[in-house]
Amino acid sequence: MKKLRNMNVKQRLMNSFIIAVAVASLSGILSVFLLLVLDHQYSTALVDNGFIQGDIGEYNAYLNKSAAFARDIFILTDEQELATVKESLKESDEKIDYYHAEVIAKLESDEEREFIEIIDTQYPKYIDLRDQAMEMGLAGKHEEALDLFRTEAIPYLVEV
Repeated sequence: MKKLRNMNVKQRLMNSFIIAVAVASLSGILSVFLLLVLDHQYSTALVDNGFIQGDIGEYNAYLNKSAAFARDIFILTDEQELATVKESLKESDEKIDYYHAEVIAKLESDEEREFIEIIDTQYPKYIDLRDQAMEMGLAGKHEEALDLFRTEAIPYLVEV
């Protein structure tokens, strides 16, 4: 205390300024360090969790697109439109297979594996009924095809 009292105003101001700069510098250094740690944690979370969420979203989107394309096949009569929709359905089914494999490769828990088992059980049933309905639709039995698809195939897809 005596030392501080013996200082002139200029020395007191200089010491106060040095202390303020030191505190601000330490605060800045600590902030940069914490930002780097946070960035690393966020990147890790994104890689560990974010990408699989995107794959699951794409998987689900293609499942729904596939159902819409199949429904179009039951209704359409124009050969050119049918060819386009059949190609879109084929591409969609390929994407479903791709994302299914991607999701399986990234499974981490038993709960996730249980969901995949449900998909592996229900999806083939849906495909069989969907294909039967498509054959009926292509044979001109549009109402029967749509009825089979809605009442029997879609419930399996909903479980997926």
